[in-house]
Amino acid sequence: MVLMSDAQEIPEVERPVFSEWEEPVVDRDMRTKGIIWINANNPIIVKYREKKESEALFKEVVANYVLLVVAQYQAQRILDSQPEEERDDAIGLFRQKFFELQRQLRDDKEITYFEEEMQA
Repeated sequence: MVLMSDAQEIPEVERPVFSEWEEPVVDRDMRTKGIIWINANNPIIVKYREKKESEALFKEVVANYVLLVVAQYQAQRILDSQPEEERDDAIGLFRQKFFELQRQLRDDKEITYFEEEMQA
């Protein structure tokens, strides 16, 4: 799940509070709770969120940050499973996973991707 750290539908005691200096996307609960948090206090997130005309851009920025975190996690799992002397190139593997996830998102017909939203 991807949740905003200030989501009102989540009880305040369960929502983490992040400072503006923390990453825009925080994965600390990804393995334990299956949650990727979007730091509502991060200046990048605040900037795109404030302008209603930038909603499509905001969604794209958030989606790409989430894909970065997930691709990093997937690449690390693969690297950890490989013998050290036979490991793939970490950056190459990360890029492969990131672009694979991005392509899957763009190809998902149940999701209206950003280019379509901007034209509407």
